[in-house]
Parts: sequence; structure tokens; C-alpha cells
Amino acid sequence: MEALVGLTSETLRFLRVAAELREPVLLLGETGVGKNHVARLIHERGSRRNGPFLTVNCTALPESLLEAELLGHERGAFTGASAARVGLIEAADGGTLVLDEVGEIAPEVQVKLLQVLEDSAVRRLGSNDSRRIDARLVVTTNQPMREALRTRAFRPDLYYRLALRHEIPPLRDRPTEVITGLIKSLTMEMSNEPQVLAADALDVLVRCPWPGNVRELRSLLRRALITAGGGPVRAEHVTALLDREPSTDGESHFSGRPRYSAPSAVDEAAAIREALHIEGGHRERTAARLGMSRSTLWVKMKMYGIDALPASAPDAPWRGAQGGGN
Repeated sequence: MEALVGLTSETLRFLRVAAELREPVLLLGETGVGKNHVARLIHERGSRRNGPFLTVNCTALPESLLEAELLGHERGAFTGASAARVGLIEAADGGTLVLDEVGEIAPEVQVKLLQVLEDSAVRRLGSNDSRRIDARLVVTTNQPMREALRTRAFRPDLYYRLALRHEIPPLRDRPTEVITGLIKSLTMEMSNEPQVLAADALDVLVRCPWPGNVRELRSLLRRALITAGGGPVRAEHVTALLDREPSTDGESHFSGRPRYSAPSAVDEAAAIREALHIEGGHRERTAARLGMSRSTLWVKMKMYGIDALPASAPDAPWRGAQGGGN
């Protein structure tokens, strides 16, 4: 259960749905929110849990090598290819491959990924034969998706093929109790002493906006434990470290703003049912009324078991969460 600490109820619901299905997944969110962590949880709770779990940071490889790393190549496929090599997609057969920051890769390579998803097969560079694969792709990006689609940095056809999508909220938008649980869990992980974090330090940490998200929180906690010298971490230890953090907006790193509280599952499900009734079961208008995409609406309907149209809408263009598409 410790692996689930710090995730919002919406992310937990998405995790359960994604683990049950076999569709490729798109995880969105700012740098440091834990996209790779959620990807691993999906793998560990899914039918491919006993298969390989591979990750690749797409920005860490030169564009000239990325395609060969993903697809593999035959001997002589290009200069320097002295032997055949299995690509990462093929190596992940029976398991999961996480492509981190896929929005940074060339559109030509995104086309190849789309082809792999469509055919469930991969063709190595320099080969005329395709190999069937059963690997689940989880792709992540920190790019604002609307802008990425507008500029074609992220191909629309690949985006629409990734039917299971979820945006992991930044720490500043997570409920107070979720952040509190995460801070306590990270502290225990680093020190194994629950009393090491004083109440005044916890209060400061909970109210900090964390522009670097979980990654920044983890780093600061580690340094605070060192600063405390084996004693309890107090507010002065935390604020001293925060005051030295660089600010990207010219404002203080610390903020005393009241935190956001997420709606309960009951409230959200009721809102979806009401919007469906108002819009006569029309998917696109319902999603627009709720301020979400149609694919997000589909996932939420599945999570909440909303699988029927209002009786007043017999001729609506869709029939609930089981059909769909995008």
C-alpha cells in the first residue's frame, strides 16, 4: 500500500481501470509528478506483471539512434550495424515499455510507434519481416497537450490511438491529506523513524507549492534530515532550505495559500450523471459541460460504473462506457 501513498483518488481509480485493460496508456503531467511511478504500478497490477518492465527516456538518446533502439535492426542495416540487435519494443514482449517524454521525439518516429500499436508487430530496421509482439506501451509527456497537438509536436493520430489517458495533478493541486500522507511515507522511507518530523515542519511542508513536485519534495526532505543532524526536523530546517531554493516566478518559494480539496467520488459520479441527463446522453456535449475530454469522460464512466443512458435519451449517439472510441 505504501506505493499508493500520495496519489489522488482520481489517479487511484484510473490505475485500477488501466491495470484491468490492455490498451496503451498516455500519462500527462508536470516534471516530477510521478508519471513513471504510476506506469510501474499499472504494470505490477496488470496481466503482464510477470513480464519485463523497461523504461527509456526519449530525450536521453540522439534522434539518429532512437529509432534503432526502439525497433531494433538487422546486421548491415546502417553504417556501424555489425550485428543484429533486438529493439526495446521487442525486448518488452510480454511486459511493459515506458517511453518517457515521447512528445520530444521526431514525428517520423511517432509514426513508427503508431504502426506498432496498430499492428501489434514490430519490423527491425533493415528487415522485410514483422515480428508479432504483446508489449504494452505507456508513454509520458510533460508538454501541455493542447499546444503540442496544435504545433504537431505530438501527432494527433498517435494521441487518439492512446485511448487511456490521465493527467497526474501537481502536488499543489492535491488534497492536504494526500500530501501529508506522502510526506510521512517519504520520511519513514528515508529515516525509519516516524518521530523525526516535527509538527511545525510538517505544516510548512504541506503548504509549500512544490514547483518541482514529488522529486523536489523528496530531495528537500533528504537534505532536511541531514541538516537536522539526527534530531527531529523542525520548521526552521525546512524554511532555511526553502529560502535557498531558486524561484522561477520571482516570488517566495513558500506559500500559505489554502489548498485545493478534490471532489469526492460520489459528488463526481453524480455530476456526470446529471450532465448526461441534461445533454440527453450526448458524449461530446456532456464532456464539454464537465470541462473534460471525451476520453476522460469515458474512463470516468467506466470507473464509476455509469454504463447506461438516461431513459429520456433513446436515440443518443452512444450507449455508455463499453463502446466508444474517441
